[in-house]
Amino acid sequence: MSFDGSFCAAIVSELKEKISGSKIEKIHNPEKDRLNLSIYSPKYITKHSTLIISLNPSLPQLRLGEADADNPSTPSAFCMLLRKHLTSAILTDITQYSYDRILFFEFLKQNELGYQEKKYLCLEIMGKYSNAFILDQDKKILGSLKSADITESKRLTLTGATYIAPEQDKINPMKVTKDQFEAAILQNREQRADSLLLKSFTGFSPLISREIVYRASKATDTQATFIDIEKLWFHFSEILHSATGGQTSPCIVFDKNDKIAEYSFVDLYQYGSLVRKSYTDLCELQAALFEKKSKSEHVNSRKQDILKLLANRSSKLGKILALKLDELAECVKMEEFKKNGDLITNSIYMIKQGQAVAALPDYETGETIKVALDTKLSPAANAQKYYKRYQKLRHAEKVQKEMIAQTKVEIDYLDTIFDALSRAETERELEDIRDELAANNYTIQKRKTALVQKTKKSEPLSFRTTNGYSIRVGKNNIQNDMLTFSADKNDIWFHVRNMSGSHVILYTEGTEPTEKDYTEASELAAFYSKSNGAENTAVDYTKRRFVKKPSGSKPGYVTYDKYFTAVVSPSADRIEAMKIKKKQ
Repeated sequence: MSFDGSFCAAIVSELKEKISGSKIEKIHNPEKDRLNLSIYSPKYITKHSTLIISLNPSLPQLRLGEADADNPSTPSAFCMLLRKHLTSAILTDITQYSYDRILFFEFLKQNELGYQEKKYLCLEIMGKYSNAFILDQDKKILGSLKSADITESKRLTLTGATYIAPEQDKINPMKVTKDQFEAAILQNREQRADSLLLKSFTGFSPLISREIVYRASKATDTQATFIDIEKLWFHFSEILHSATGGQTSPCIVFDKNDKIAEYSFVDLYQYGSLVRKSYTDLCELQAALFEKKSKSEHVNSRKQDILKLLANRSSKLGKILALKLDELAECVKMEEFKKNGDLITNSIYMIKQGQAVAALPDYETGETIKVALDTKLSPAANAQKYYKRYQKLRHAEKVQKEMIAQTKVEIDYLDTIFDALSRAETERELEDIRDELAANNYTIQKRKTALVQKTKKSEPLSFRTTNGYSIRVGKNNIQNDMLTFSADKNDIWFHVRNMSGSHVILYTEGTEPTEKDYTEASELAAFYSKSNGAENTAVDYTKRRFVKKPSGSKPGYVTYDKYFTAVVSPSADRIEAMKIKKKQ
């Protein structure tokens, strides 16, 4: 992701236009790495808004929006310090230091004597090293969001020290001349051009470096030797102008699985045919990023208790299976016990009371076999002792085989839950999995939030083949059973071979689909499975009439016969092309 110096420059340009001259009304610190500044801006369409500052390493934000987080009952010390110095202050300017991820918000505030004083809110947006400082008019540090560790820091950031920005051994691109630019590139011409941009100039992330090179050469990995320096300089300057001149084209790029791949203040041509969504400004883009990422993080966090339950139960089942297999291995001795009992019975006249070992003839092979005896028992009692041990192990073998089979069935079932959980993307889909686990006597806490109670059950995925046939794909075991056994007996059922996966139904509507339709349905079965669309995945398919559900079996479990097997290598592009989009 690319919250780099170029992105910061674009934000500065946008915010200066919208909120310069704004008055700070309230200040809150809802999270340890987040500040909300309520402002009144005569320039902005929404006169009263919130400047949201998040220094979260995984999702930094600097945008206008609505306060969407609860404030703690007791404000932090830094929040109190900001309130003291910035409440009722006027924002007079926003500047960027050396085209880096360091920003200064300059304020004017009347002091106790009635004089106007400058104050600065300095933001360092640098991943896990991000911080915020409040500075006086001489840029002396009055306080910081994160406490300084003088044993680790290479610069002094304690209260009372003069603020010094962290330096990079790079060139400020806003001050570079064309000659200096060409020299920086050509002196290392054997290297990739994007690597040189990244190493030579501040403010350029790998993403923006690749974009400049792509615009100049139609490839992201072009070596400096083979690039047109004139074109590279042109697109280098073009990006700078877009960032600092308010000429932005904010967009988010989505990957094949509809996940956020990248975002930027400019259109990202390097991603070719991948889906890009454009936004009117960077505030809107960041709001969309926050909504999508926070939802994803929320769903992932809500998966944790289910994952813990599955992991614990799977671990326990693994130990049970290992134990039962060991106990089953012991049962191989039962035939030896029966043989010894038979040998004693057949030659009982040869054995004397109190004998510890008897050498007895095996009438089947003609060999002589030594049989251990209990000296306290009669020969007949020794034979009965061996027969009892045989019967005991014979019964144990039956029990162990049954328990092993039951354990394997449950392990396979939990594997289907793991598979469904890996693809669950919404709260409702998680709740469906919880419902299924609870119905099958797994102790799991139900999340009965108002949102979940009012939301319908999640629906299977819908697709359409190139030739117009409808296909549906189950998201979980309950949906798999519903899809399979509500389908017509002549519809075609698909499932990845020998692993967990979705049930897929190709609805024939009384006609015979083409080979291409079968292939596309098979690709869906491979894609929505534990194989996750790996190359050369085997998929079984048969008419629905040949799919049966054994009485008392777990959800999603079926047996089938009279099937065929296809080997497919799904393409995310083809899967996406077949998907039927929901109406908004």
